Amino acid sequence: MSPHFDISFTGEVWTDEGVPYESVKLTLNDWYEFENADLTHWSPEDYQKQWLEQLNEISTTRNKGALIVSIHDPARGYRVWIWTMWKNDDRVRFQNRLLGMLEAVDDFDPNRVCDYIGDYESCTPEGEQISEWVVPILAIKTFLQNKPPR
Repeated sequence: MSPHFDISFTGEVWTDEGVPYESVKLTLNDWYEFENADLTHWSPEDYQKQWLEQLNEISTTRNKGALIVSIHDPARGYRVWIWTMWKNDDRVRFQNRLLGMLEAVDDFDPNRVCDYIGDYESCTPEGEQISEWVVPILAIKTFLQNKPPR
C-alpha cells in the first residue's frame, strides 16, 4: 500500500453527560485511529483550521507540531488530546499524547501547542518504547493539496 495520511471528521455526533462529541478518523499509512473530539470549546471548523496550520508548518518550516483532536473547556478542566509530530528528513513521526490535568488552566494557548510537547523521545523515562507511526512528508503534502479550498 502506498503511504497515506488523512485526518477528518466522520459525521458521527453524540452527547455524553451533556458534552457533545464528533468522531475524528486519523489515517497513518495502513493504520487508523478514531478519536472523540469534544465540541463544547471548539467547533469542527476550529479543529480543522488548527490541523491545516500545523500540517502546513510541519511540511514546510517547522520540525515539530501537534494535531489537537480533542480540547476540553479550559475553564472546567484542562485536557487536550493531541497527536504530536516530529519531522526527521523526509518523514514525520506521530505519537498520541494527553496534555493536561483536571484543574482549570487560565494560560493554555492552543496556538502555541508546540511549546508544550518538548523534544522527540522514543522511550518513556522508565525505558519503555513509545508507540509511534512514521509517515512520509510527501503523504502529508498530498493530503494538503487535495483539501478543498474553504
